[in-house]
Amino acid sequence: MHDRPTRRHSPAVYRRRRLTLAVLVIFVAALLWWLTSLAVDALFEDEEPGGAGTSQGGEATSQPSEGAGTGSEGGEGSGEPGSGESGSPDEQTEETGQCAPEDIEVRASTGADSYSRTDAPLLIMEVENTSSSDCTVDLGTGAQEFSLEHANQQIFTTAQCGGDTTTLETELEPGDVESSHLTWPLSDSSKDCSEPADVPSGEYELTVDLDGSRSEPVTFMLGDG
Repeated sequence: MHDRPTRRHSPAVYRRRRLTLAVLVIFVAALLWWLTSLAVDALFEDEEPGGAGTSQGGEATSQPSEGAGTGSEGGEGSGEPGSGESGSPDEQTEETGQCAPEDIEVRASTGADSYSRTDAPLLIMEVENTSSSDCTVDLGTGAQEFSLEHANQQIFTTAQCGGDTTTLETELEPGDVESSHLTWPLSDSSKDCSEPADVPSGEYELTVDLDGSRSEPVTFMLGDG
């Protein structure tokens, strides 16, 4: 038997095979490069959680997270806490100052416009922070004074009454109003602050004072019966 002669392919066939092989090699190389890029990105995301994703949030919370990206930015963020927003926590921790006399308004009022002798008049002091910032004021009984006059004569004042006094440091925000009440037992404080006396009927004038800040007077009537 004679061997069958080997058939040789045409040059075009070999060129197609080489082209196909080259395309396959390029595809495999591109696939390997893509997979390698994914692995590298995932590795950097795990190692740098405080990078660009959190640097913007750091400004909102006044924390030096801007330094998580690079060493040079981190030096500036931590070395200069007094500049920019990073200094705001120090400002917020400043103690509230005492209210100046012009920072508050003291007002007097009564529970009713007129009283009979069977009712003890209710005297009211109101203190309002009229400034634009927080301040602290002593609202204790040691800083308060209630005064009553009738026909330009003083009938009652808590300054003549003994007893224990208190201090009550209170922080007031702008617009805050605090009040204090005192029931007057129709007494003459020059004799006894707590015992009713034969005080005259007619119009009474009330003024209140808080540590030197005095109110405008208000009036009420005390009847005969």
